[in-house]
Amino acid sequence: DRHRWPGHVAAGGVDPRLAANIDVAPTILEAAGVEAQHVLDGRPLLGAVPRDHLLLESFFHHPQKDITKWASYLSSLIQYTEYYADDEITRVFREYYELGPDPWQLKNSLGPGQQPPPPGSVAVVKAQLDQDRSCRGISGPGACP
Repeated sequence: DRHRWPGHVAAGGVDPRLAANIDVAPTILEAAGVEAQHVLDGRPLLGAVPRDHLLLESFFHHPQKDITKWASYLSSLIQYTEYYADDEITRVFREYYELGPDPWQLKNSLGPGQQPPPPGSVAVVKAQLDQDRSCRGISGPGACP
């Protein structure tokens, strides 16, 4: 039996939890037994605490390219994304995908001619996305997902 990290991670192991690149630093710090010197938004992946969703966002600014700013709520069941004008507040486009029946995100439920999402579901996810966009850290009030 081969291990990638004996006693911790088995070779070929699969972990279905949601994870993001912000989880890499907290995971390495925890594995090394080092405490972070500042608040980190990510979560160590060595623990067993799952998340129910992720906040994904891109607000990169390039002086010579028009790059759309966006924020997204991603769970194992849905992905909701908002695209913003340059003020990073004015919403210019939205997408909502139910990942079970549409894992490749081919049918935007908010698009013309599509079956709309369940009543109230967009409002709930939008409110969570608004809250997540101002999150900080992984514990206490205002914690990141």
